[in-house]
Amino acid sequence: MNSTVPELLVRDMQVKSRTGRQRLQVDALRVAAGECLAVRGPSGAGKSTLLFALAGLIPVKDGSITWGGREIAGTSERKRAAFRRETCGIVFQDHLLFEELSAQDNAGLSALFAPKSAREEIDERGSTMLATLGVDASDRRRSESYSGGERQRIAVARALAGDPPVILADEPTASLDRANADRLIDDLFGQARAKGKTLIAVSHDPVLFEAADRVVTLQDGVLAGP
Repeated sequence: MNSTVPELLVRDMQVKSRTGRQRLQVDALRVAAGECLAVRGPSGAGKSTLLFALAGLIPVKDGSITWGGREIAGTSERKRAAFRRETCGIVFQDHLLFEELSAQDNAGLSALFAPKSAREEIDERGSTMLATLGVDASDRRRSESYSGGERQRIAVARALAGDPPVILADEPTASLDRANADRLIDDLFGQARAKGKTLIAVSHDPVLFEAADRVVTLQDGVLAGP
Protein backbone atom coordinates (compact mmCIF):
# COMPACT_ATOMS: atom_id res chain seq x y z
CA MET A 1 0.00 0.00 0.00
CA ASN A 2 0.94 3.64 -0.42
CA SER A 3 2.55 4.66 2.89
CA THR A 4 2.00 8.40 2.41
CA VAL A 5 -0.88 9.64 4.57
CA PRO A 6 -3.09 11.84 2.35
CA GLU A 7 -5.16 14.87 3.24
CA LEU A 8 -8.86 14.58 2.39
CA LEU A 9 -10.70 17.45 0.69
CA VAL A 10 -14.39 17.23 -0.22
CA ARG A 11 -16.16 20.00 -2.13
CA ASP A 12 -19.79 20.28 -3.28
CA MET A 13 -20.31 16.54 -3.12
CA GLN A 14 -23.74 15.04 -3.67
CA VAL A 15 -24.84 11.43 -3.72
CA LYS A 16 -28.16 10.67 -5.36
CA SER A 17 -30.30 7.56 -5.60
CA ARG A 18 -31.10 5.93 -8.92
CA THR A 19 -34.36 7.88 -8.97
CA GLY A 20 -32.51 11.17 -8.47
CA ARG A 21 -33.35 11.66 -4.80
CA GLN A 22 -30.51 13.32 -2.89
CA ARG A 23 -29.05 11.01 -0.26
CA LEU A 24 -26.04 13.04 0.85
CA GLN A 25 -24.75 16.60 0.58
CA VAL A 26 -21.31 17.74 1.72
CA ASP A 27 -20.45 21.30 0.76
CA ALA A 28 -16.99 21.25 2.34
CA LEU A 29 -14.96 18.84 4.46
CA ARG A 30 -11.26 18.78 5.14
CA VAL A 31 -9.55 16.03 7.13
CA ALA A 32 -5.87 16.60 7.79
CA ALA A 33 -3.37 13.80 7.30
CA GLY A 34 -3.20 11.80 10.54
CA GLU A 35 -6.41 13.25 11.98
CA CYS A 36 -8.94 11.08 13.84
CA LEU A 37 -12.42 12.24 12.82
CA ALA A 38 -15.77 10.96 14.13
CA VAL A 39 -19.04 11.44 12.27
CA ARG A 40 -22.24 11.37 14.30
CA GLY A 41 -25.90 11.53 13.38
CA PRO A 42 -29.18 9.63 13.79
CA SER A 43 -29.94 6.41 11.94
CA GLY A 44 -30.68 7.13 8.31
CA ALA A 45 -28.74 10.41 8.34
CA GLY A 46 -26.30 9.20 5.68
CA LYS A 47 -23.26 8.27 7.79
CA SER A 48 -22.53 4.98 6.03
CA THR A 49 -23.22 6.61 2.66
CA LEU A 50 -20.59 9.24 3.46
CA LEU A 51 -18.03 6.62 4.46
CA PHE A 52 -18.69 4.51 1.38
CA ALA A 53 -18.42 7.56 -0.87
CA LEU A 54 -15.07 8.50 0.69
CA ALA A 55 -13.87 4.92 0.08
CA GLY A 56 -15.06 4.93 -3.50
CA LEU A 57 -17.45 2.07 -2.79
CA ILE A 58 -20.32 4.02 -4.36
CA PRO A 59 -20.07 6.27 -7.42
CA VAL A 60 -20.15 10.04 -6.93
CA LYS A 61 -20.80 12.13 -10.02
CA ASP A 62 -21.37 15.54 -8.43
CA GLY A 63 -18.60 17.38 -6.62
CA SER A 64 -15.05 16.45 -5.68
CA ILE A 65 -13.39 13.94 -3.34
CA THR A 66 -9.61 14.19 -3.33
CA TRP A 67 -7.20 12.20 -1.22
CA GLY A 68 -3.75 13.75 -1.32
CA GLY A 69 -4.64 15.40 -4.61
CA ARG A 70 -6.01 12.15 -6.08
CA GLU A 71 -9.56 12.64 -7.33
CA ILE A 72 -11.90 9.67 -6.94
CA ALA A 73 -15.29 11.30 -7.60
CA GLY A 74 -16.46 10.63 -11.12
CA THR A 75 -13.80 7.99 -11.77
CA SER A 76 -14.37 4.42 -12.95
CA GLU A 77 -15.05 1.52 -10.62
CA ARG A 78 -11.68 0.06 -11.56
CA LYS A 79 -9.84 3.22 -10.54
CA ARG A 80 -11.79 3.47 -7.28
CA ALA A 81 -10.96 -0.15 -6.49
CA ALA A 82 -7.27 0.55 -7.11
CA PHE A 83 -7.49 3.56 -4.79
CA ARG A 84 -9.00 1.44 -1.99
CA ARG A 85 -6.43 -1.29 -2.45
CA GLU A 86 -3.57 1.21 -2.24
CA THR A 87 -4.92 3.54 0.44
CA CYS A 88 -7.76 2.28 2.65
CA GLY A 89 -8.37 -0.24 5.38
CA ILE A 90 -12.11 -0.59 6.00
CA VAL A 91 -13.83 -1.87 9.14
CA PHE A 92 -17.43 -2.78 8.30
CA GLN A 93 -20.25 -2.76 10.84
CA ASP A 94 -21.16 -6.40 10.15
CA HIS A 95 -17.55 -7.69 10.22
CA LEU A 96 -17.90 -9.37 6.77
CA LEU A 97 -15.52 -12.16 7.76
CA PHE A 98 -15.25 -15.38 5.80
CA GLU A 99 -16.86 -17.59 8.42
CA GLU A 100 -15.15 -20.81 7.31
CA LEU A 101 -11.68 -19.27 7.57
CA SER A 102 -9.51 -18.90 10.67
CA ALA A 103 -8.72 -15.58 12.32
CA GLN A 104 -5.28 -15.61 10.67
CA ASP A 105 -6.68 -16.36 7.22
CA ASN A 106 -9.18 -13.53 7.54
CA ALA A 107 -6.60 -11.10 8.88
CA GLY A 108 -4.23 -11.80 6.01
CA LEU A 109 -6.89 -11.86 3.31
CA SER A 110 -5.60 -8.81 1.44
CA ALA A 111 -2.38 -10.72 0.70
CA LEU A 112 -4.34 -12.68 -1.90
CA PHE A 113 -4.76 -9.51 -3.95
CA ALA A 114 -1.30 -8.06 -3.37
CA PRO A 115 1.87 -8.49 -5.46
CA LYS A 116 3.75 -11.68 -4.60
CA SER A 117 6.59 -9.66 -3.11
CA ALA A 118 4.23 -8.15 -0.50
CA ARG A 119 2.17 -11.18 0.48
CA GLU A 120 4.40 -12.58 3.21
CA GLU A 121 4.72 -9.17 4.87
CA ILE A 122 0.95 -8.66 4.87
CA ASP A 123 0.37 -12.11 6.34
CA GLU A 124 2.94 -11.49 9.06
CA ARG A 125 1.46 -8.09 9.82
CA GLY A 126 -1.98 -9.68 10.13
CA SER A 127 -0.58 -12.09 12.73
CA THR A 128 1.06 -9.23 14.61
CA MET A 129 -2.15 -7.19 14.59
CA LEU A 130 -4.18 -10.14 15.87
CA ALA A 131 -1.73 -10.58 18.75
CA THR A 132 -1.81 -6.84 19.48
CA LEU A 133 -5.62 -6.99 19.58
CA GLY A 134 -5.68 -10.04 21.83
CA VAL A 135 -6.56 -12.78 19.32
CA ASP A 136 -4.44 -15.93 19.02
CA ALA A 137 -3.25 -16.14 15.39
CA SER A 138 -2.29 -19.80 15.82
CA ASP A 139 -5.88 -20.84 16.62
CA ARG A 140 -7.17 -22.50 13.44
CA ARG A 141 -10.86 -22.72 14.37
CA ARG A 142 -13.45 -21.11 12.11
CA SER A 143 -14.11 -17.43 12.61
CA GLU A 144 -17.83 -18.06 13.11
CA SER A 145 -16.99 -19.58 16.52
CA TYR A 146 -15.58 -16.33 17.94
CA SER A 147 -17.52 -13.83 20.07
CA GLY A 148 -18.75 -10.53 18.63
CA GLY A 149 -15.90 -8.61 20.22
CA GLU A 150 -13.31 -11.06 18.92
CA ARG A 151 -14.82 -11.01 15.44
CA GLN A 152 -14.66 -7.23 15.31
CA ARG A 153 -11.01 -7.31 16.41
CA ILE A 154 -10.30 -9.80 13.62
CA ALA A 155 -11.94 -7.33 11.23
CA VAL A 156 -9.73 -4.53 12.54
CA ALA A 157 -6.63 -6.70 12.12
CA ARG A 158 -7.66 -7.41 8.53
CA ALA A 159 -8.13 -3.68 7.87
CA LEU A 160 -4.68 -2.87 9.27
CA ALA A 161 -2.71 -5.81 7.86
CA GLY A 162 -1.92 -3.98 4.64
CA ASP A 163 -0.58 -1.00 6.64
CA PRO A 164 -3.04 1.44 5.01
CA PRO A 165 -2.53 5.18 5.52
CA VAL A 166 -6.31 5.63 5.90
CA ILE A 167 -8.70 3.67 8.15
CA LEU A 168 -12.46 3.96 7.57
CA ALA A 169 -14.73 2.43 10.22
CA ASP A 170 -18.50 2.01 9.92
CA GLU A 171 -20.15 1.81 13.36
CA PRO A 172 -17.25 -0.27 14.71
CA THR A 173 -18.71 -0.63 18.23
CA ALA A 174 -22.38 -1.10 17.30
CA SER A 175 -22.56 -4.85 18.02
CA LEU A 176 -20.37 -4.84 21.13
CA ASP A 177 -21.04 -4.58 24.83
CA ARG A 178 -19.55 -1.58 26.64
CA ALA A 179 -16.38 -3.31 27.81
CA ASN A 180 -15.55 -4.68 24.38
CA ALA A 181 -16.54 -1.41 22.70
CA ASP A 182 -14.18 0.54 24.96
CA ARG A 183 -11.36 -1.88 24.24
CA LEU A 184 -11.94 -1.65 20.48
CA ILE A 185 -11.95 2.16 20.60
CA ASP A 186 -8.65 2.13 22.48
CA ASP A 187 -7.17 -0.35 20.00
CA LEU A 188 -8.44 1.39 16.86
CA PHE A 189 -7.52 4.94 17.83
CA GLY A 190 -4.30 3.77 19.46
CA GLN A 191 -3.14 2.04 16.30
CA ALA A 192 -4.08 5.03 14.15
CA ARG A 193 -2.23 7.51 16.34
CA ALA A 194 0.80 5.29 16.89
CA LYS A 195 1.44 5.19 13.14
CA GLY A 196 0.08 8.61 12.15
CA LYS A 197 -2.79 7.21 10.12
CA THR A 198 -5.97 9.06 9.22
CA LEU A 199 -9.04 7.55 10.88
CA ILE A 200 -12.63 8.39 9.97
CA ALA A 201 -15.26 6.57 12.01
CA VAL A 202 -19.04 6.94 11.78
CA SER A 203 -20.84 6.05 14.98
CA HIS A 204 -23.58 6.61 17.55
CA ASP A 205 -21.14 5.96 20.40
CA PRO A 206 -20.39 8.98 22.64
CA VAL A 207 -17.26 7.26 24.00
CA LEU A 208 -15.89 7.05 20.47
CA PHE A 209 -16.63 10.76 20.00
CA GLU A 210 -14.55 11.56 23.08
CA ALA A 211 -11.60 9.65 21.62
CA ALA A 212 -11.68 11.58 18.33
CA ASP A 213 -9.74 14.73 17.51
CA ARG A 214 -12.88 16.25 16.00
CA VAL A 215 -16.55 15.39 15.57
CA VAL A 216 -18.84 16.45 12.71
CA THR A 217 -22.59 15.90 12.41
CA LEU A 218 -24.78 14.52 9.65
CA GLN A 219 -28.46 15.41 9.77
CA ASP A 220 -30.94 14.45 7.05
CA GLY A 221 -28.11 13.75 4.65
CA VAL A 222 -26.41 17.11 5.11
CA LEU A 223 -23.03 17.48 6.78
CA ALA A 224 -22.84 20.24 9.40
CA GLY A 225 -20.08 21.38 11.75
CA PRO A 226 -19.39 20.00 15.23
